[in-house]
Amino acid sequence: MMKQSDKEFVAACGLADDPSAALAAVHLREELADFGRVAADSICAKVKIINTGLIHPSDSIDLIEFTFQMEKLLGITLNETDVRPLVDAGVEDMKVRTWVRLVLEIRKRKMAQPSAIPLPRADSSHSEGAH
Repeated sequence: MMKQSDKEFVAACGLADDPSAALAAVHLREELADFGRVAADSICAKVKIINTGLIHPSDSIDLIEFTFQMEKLLGITLNETDVRPLVDAGVEDMKVRTWVRLVLEIRKRKMAQPSAIPLPRADSSHSEGAH
C-alpha cells in the first residue's frame, strides 16, 4: 500500500507555498481518513477518490453523510452549487488533491459569511486526543 507523509501530500496538492492552506489540507485529509476509518498517510494526493474506497459515488448515503460532516467542519452551509463539483458525475476520476483544492475554494468563498468559522488547525485535533 502506498503511503504519503503530510509534507509530501501538501506538496502534491500544490499547496506547499501557503501555510494556512497546507494546514487545512492536512486537516481535510485527516477528516477523510476518519470518515473512511483508515490511516491518513494511506490517502495520497494523486490517487483517484474512487480508488481510495472511502466514498462511493453510487452510495448516496455516504455522500450525504460526508457532506454534512463537511458542513460541520467548514462551519458553513453548503448549497447544491457548492456540493455539485464534489459529488457530480465524473467524480470517480477526481483525484484527492483536486477534491482538497475544491473544498478549500468553497471554504474561501464562504468565509465571507458571518457564520463561517475556519477549519481547526491540523495539530489541534492531536492535542485533544481525537486521533
